[in-house]
This record gives sequence, structure tokens and C-alpha cells, in this order.
Amino acid sequence: MSSKAQQETINLNEQTQQAICYICAICGKETFLKVGTEVQCQHDNKHKALYKKREERPIVYKCI
Repeated sequence: MSSKAQQETINLNEQTQQAICYICAICGKETFLKVGTEVQCQHDNKHKALYKKREERPIVYKCI
């Protein structure tokens, strides 16, 4: 495997290990999950509905 391919593999592995921010649909608190972990709120294990938090500004629609 070339050096460039090895670096791309390392970068991909690092990205999958980073936690992703979700918002609990029930309590509204932020929850950070890594790839492969069970989907549940960190504040209450009974809460299983999570929305992925947008990192960028939210889309705003205007009625014309």
C-alpha cells in the first residue's frame, strides 16, 4: 500500500472515531455518539429518538 493510500485510510479511521452530535427529540439535550454505539440519549437511556445536529447554520425558508 502506498504512503498516500495509508494516510487516506488513517484519516478515514480518525473520522469514524469522532463523536457526532445529536439532539434528543424528547428532552432536547445534546448527545455525542461514536459510530457503532447504541442510539440512545446520554441523559436518559429510555430516550431513543435522536436528531443529527446541523453544524452549519439552519436553512431558513421565506414565504413569497
